[in-house]
Amino acid sequence: MICGHESRSARAVARRAGFSLMELIVSIAILAILAGTLVPVMAKKLAASRDARRLNDTKTAVDSIESYLLDKGALPDGDVEAGNGGYDTTLDGTFLTTLLTNGMLREPLRDPINDATYHYRYRHYAAGTSGFTSDYYVIGIKKFETSGYANTRGYWKGTDHDWTNDFAYCTGGVSR
Repeated sequence: MICGHESRSARAVARRAGFSLMELIVSIAILAILAGTLVPVMAKKLAASRDARRLNDTKTAVDSIESYLLDKGALPDGDVEAGNGGYDTTLDGTFLTTLLTNGMLREPLRDPINDATYHYRYRHYAAGTSGFTSDYYVIGIKKFETSGYANTRGYWKGTDHDWTNDFAYCTGGVSR
């Protein structure tokens, strides 16, 4: 500084120390475009991972039901919920509690979203219905989120009922 005055280069450096308004707007616009393209991709991947978990949970439930059947010689009863057609669903938090209390499941199974659209259902049917001569069960996933899992239908059918029409995915088993 000469005689209380700044040199021109010092003033230029002081003015250029931050972003200009235009640079800030351009930076925000670029970030918004990136976020706009990444958010839908990430949402799809998260939905697909929830669908994969649904299939895994169903397989875990089937393995647990079959273990219970081998250990106890009978199928577990579900916690029948009013308004759900005799099914035990994950909606009330008591899905297959018999398997939990008997050590066949380590933790409760619950759909990742668990609402009226996305949940699991289980039902133990008595022998003599739908053409089965033994007790049997049906377990299903109400709905998938992604089209990639839409063709993963599973299969469970009796002589007078096809549960593949009731669920996005279903399976079942028969007591011996």
